[in-house]
Amino acid sequence: MKKKQGSRGRKAREVIFGPGARVAALCLGVGISLALLVSCLTFDIADAPSPYVVPQNEPPVNWCGPTGAFLAYHLLYYIGPGIFIVLLSTLCYCIAKLARRPVGQPIFRVIGMVLLTAVASATFYSFWPHKVYTFPMGSGGVLGVWTMLFLKGNLAPGWVFFVVLMTWVLGLPLLADSLIVGL
Repeated sequence: MKKKQGSRGRKAREVIFGPGARVAALCLGVGISLALLVSCLTFDIADAPSPYVVPQNEPPVNWCGPTGAFLAYHLLYYIGPGIFIVLLSTLCYCIAKLARRPVGQPIFRVIGMVLLTAVASATFYSFWPHKVYTFPMGSGGVLGVWTMLFLKGNLAPGWVFFVVLMTWVLGLPLLADSLIVGL
C-alpha cells in the first residue's frame, strides 16, 4: 500500500523545482549557450591552451577571456564546427521554453542534433581540411575527422557523398521539423 505524501513534502518539492527555479535554469542555459557561442566564434589557435602556436597571445584574443579561449579550444578540437549546431539548438530550446512554447519529441530532437553535429563537422573537414582551424589533424575536430576517415575507409566515394547527404536530409527534419514545414 502506498503511503500518502503529506502537503509538506509536496510544497518542498514545489519550492525546489518550482517555476522560478525553472526560469532561472533556462536563463542560465541561454547565458551559457551565448557565452560559448561567442567564445567559439572568436576562437584563435594562438590563445593560451593551444600548444600548436608559439608564442601564444597574451592576453587571449578571445572575447570571453582565458576561460572562453580554453572552452572554445576544447570544443572545437574535439567536436569541431558542429558545436555551433549544438549551441544554437540549446539556445533555441531554452528560448522556446522561456516563451512557454511546447517542444515536442525531445528524443528525436536530440538524435537529429547528434547526427547533424557529426555530419556538419565531417562536411566542414571535407571542404576545408586545414584552412580555417589549423589543428594538426584538420579543421573538422576529432569527431568530424574521424567520421569522414571512417566513411572514406569503408565506402566508395559515391557512397560517402550519399551517406553524408542523407544524414543531412534525415537529421535536419529530426532536429527542426517545424522550421522546415514553415519554410
